[in-house]
Amino acid sequence: MAKVLIVKEKKETIDGRERTVIKEMKYYVENLDKDIKTKYGTISKEDLKKEGTIKSSTGKEFLIFNAGFADEFNELKKLPQGINKKDIGIIMAETGVDKNSIVVDAGTGSGHLASYLAHICKEVYTYEIKENHLEISRKNAVTLGLKNITFFQGSVYDEIKEKDIDIITLDLPEPVKAIDNSIKALKRGGHLVVYMPCLPALEEFIKEVKQRNELYYVKTIELIERKWKIEGKIVRPDNVEIGHTAFLCFVRRV
Repeated sequence: MAKVLIVKEKKETIDGRERTVIKEMKYYVENLDKDIKTKYGTISKEDLKKEGTIKSSTGKEFLIFNAGFADEFNELKKLPQGINKKDIGIIMAETGVDKNSIVVDAGTGSGHLASYLAHICKEVYTYEIKENHLEISRKNAVTLGLKNITFFQGSVYDEIKEKDIDIITLDLPEPVKAIDNSIKALKRGGHLVVYMPCLPALEEFIKEVKQRNELYYVKTIELIERKWKIEGKIVRPDNVEIGHTAFLCFVRRV
C-alpha cells in the first residue's frame, strides 16, 4: 500500500516580519522498501511503515498515513482538458450512482471519470476512439486496482452495445450524434449526462433533447470552486480558484 507524507508549513518572525521557513510539501510514496530523500531530509524505509508522525534525518516532522483512493486518484496520468473532480462529484450526486449501477462512459480520455465511476458502480463500459488515450486510461485503471471497467475502441455515435443502462456520460464534441443510441441503451428513468466546455454544441444537444418524447431535460449547470485562506486573522478567498471547466447537462430517459 502506498503512503502519503506531508511536512507542515512553518512560519517564524524574523526581523519583525513573518516568514515561511518550511513550505508545506506532500509526497506520494509507492515503494516502501527503500529510503526516500526529501527536501527536508531522508525518511527511512522503517519509518515508512509507520503511521502518525515521523521525523526525517534532519529532524523535520512529517505526517504519514496510508494512501486512500482519492490520494491514488490524484497521482493518475492526465491528458489535457480532463474532467475535474468537482464536476465528477456533482455527476455522482445528481445521478445517485451506487454499487448496483451499470454505466456507459463515452470519450474516455485519461479515464478519470470512468475510474471514479468504477470505484462506486457495479460495472463501467467506456468508449474511446484514440488508442493512445485508451492506453493511458487502462494503465490508470490498473494503478487504482479497478477490474470492473471494460474498454472499447470505438464511438457511441455508431453504436452502444450495452442495454438497460442506468447512466450514460458523454464527454464528446458533438453529443447530439449520440442521442439515438443513448435512448436505445438507457433504461426508463436512466440518466444521460453531457460534459461540455463550450455552449454551441450543447445548445444543439438541448434543442434536440426537447424535441424527443423519450427524453426529459432536467437542467444545465456549472460549478465554480473557490478555496479560502484561513490563517490567524486572515479569512478571505484564496488568490487562486478553479473557475469554469465545463457545463454539465442532465437529462432523463422517459
